[in-house]
Amino acid sequence: MLIDPVCRQDFCCENRAALLRLLAEGQTPLALPEHFDQQTPDSQLADFISLAKTAGMVSQNLTLQAAETWLDNIAHLLRLLTEHTPGESVPVPCLMVYAAGRPSRWTPAETEWQGWINNADDAVIEASHWQIMMEAPHVQACAQHITRWLCATSTQPENTL
Repeated sequence: MLIDPVCRQDFCCENRAALLRLLAEGQTPLALPEHFDQQTPDSQLADFISLAKTAGMVSQNLTLQAAETWLDNIAHLLRLLTEHTPGESVPVPCLMVYAAGRPSRWTPAETEWQGWINNADDAVIEASHWQIMMEAPHVQACAQHITRWLCATSTQPENTL
């Protein structure tokens, strides 16, 4: 089961400024200042957190120290993602659920997942990547696709014991 698989290069952040820019392009877009790249790292963080608070992306009570920890955790998770190689597909039933509203700037899933795509059934949800990951109605739609697929797949002769 792969839910709107992403490609590593789209989440690679070489430094804190790149991470903040990536987060600013996420589910809740933030308009970073034009001079963002010329700012000191502390000013970048302060501006980002101020914008994120205004947008409701983070708690109004988030301190800069807590924001540092939050960003370190995100950076760590993204490093795990970017260091992971999808590996060769295996000959088992697979479902790929795609988001119709996938950001156009992202690398097409086929770039890294072609081997899996070739042997997978697919479903498309009319939502963004972030919506199918985090918003209840779209998560439920994804779960319904998965449930239907599991019911259909488990009755296929080659998948029964």
